[in-house]
Amino acid sequence: MSENTRIGAEAGALAPAPPLPCLSSYNCTERMKPELTAYQQRVAECLTQNILHLVKRDGYEWIGFFTLTTPDSPTWEEYQRRLHSLTTHLFKELFQAWILVFEYHKDGRLHCHAVVACRVDIRTGFDFGLYLKSRQPDRSVAEKRKLIRQAVAGDENLRGLWTMLRRRLPGYGFGRHELIPIRKTADAIAWYIGGYIRKSLAGRGEQHKRRRFVRYSRGWRCASVHFAWNTEGAWLWRKKLAAFARALGVKNLEDMKFACGPHWAHHLKDKITAINDLSAYPTLAHAKKDGWAVAGTYGDHLYEIDVGGAPTLVESQQMPVDTVLLSAQELARSVFQSNPVTHDMWKKWQRVTSGKHVTPKKAEQRS
Repeated sequence: MSENTRIGAEAGALAPAPPLPCLSSYNCTERMKPELTAYQQRVAECLTQNILHLVKRDGYEWIGFFTLTTPDSPTWEEYQRRLHSLTTHLFKELFQAWILVFEYHKDGRLHCHAVVACRVDIRTGFDFGLYLKSRQPDRSVAEKRKLIRQAVAGDENLRGLWTMLRRRLPGYGFGRHELIPIRKTADAIAWYIGGYIRKSLAGRGEQHKRRRFVRYSRGWRCASVHFAWNTEGAWLWRKKLAAFARALGVKNLEDMKFACGPHWAHHLKDKITAINDLSAYPTLAHAKKDGWAVAGTYGDHLYEIDVGGAPTLVESQQMPVDTVLLSAQELARSVFQSNPVTHDMWKKWQRVTSGKHVTPKKAEQRS
């Protein structure tokens, strides 16, 4: 590591080092709402829940916020190779668990933010007041280093980690870095890191496809992306998918793949959500989400639906009245009969449901 990256009395009066990425701005703490896909929203939510779980499991004193950069501009593949070597060796020596979040800086260079569970208490004795003063932009390099030395003077464990990281990180191809204990609550650090991943996911381009921007160490996570949101839209999707499956005679996901192809959810999502023959909703919010409005707002063509157990007169607010009541059975016929590829699937599925075609699963059951 070059001399200007060292922190401590031995560093002396050196030339100012470039700031770590994102430390000179507050763009990750602004309450912005970038456009994310449903999957990306689940990734961000899982990150938040896993950070909260890690802090609750190990305690504030053992958790640190780690920023890691490289002296050059490696490709994604080269960065991952270096990081794999780092986490396999040095991280396992120093940390019990970690979460890594990758982000591209404005100049296109890749860097990493991490929440790490250390093997020692790194918070007791650390002076956050002096550390925050060292981050003020109007201070000279010498003043900043003096304040940092004073901030960590009473924290022997953290000083030892700094020394270890400063000595060994260059051997793995990494440069400037910073490890500090968390100052506020678990919710604050979870929201802060969540801001980074939301920004990274929202800015993903075609060249970033199939790249995991969040990585975890093994054996401690409490949340994964395999869940569904408990919202009005999710409730409607489950109900309409169930109606569509009944119209097809489908009873499980394996049969759905056989009838509609492996990517059925992607190709049929818009058509399934267009089904509008539900007659009962738990709340008026669910009915409005499905395109209904309370009668008397839009027109004279009224329908009666069950809202929370009570009959309610409603009318369409999203589409012409003559196309409102699209049933799951009508959708099943129209989807498969209008497209030659899906029409062949439809015919094959009709043979399956009539017993004239044997699926691999049925053949296994018979044998």
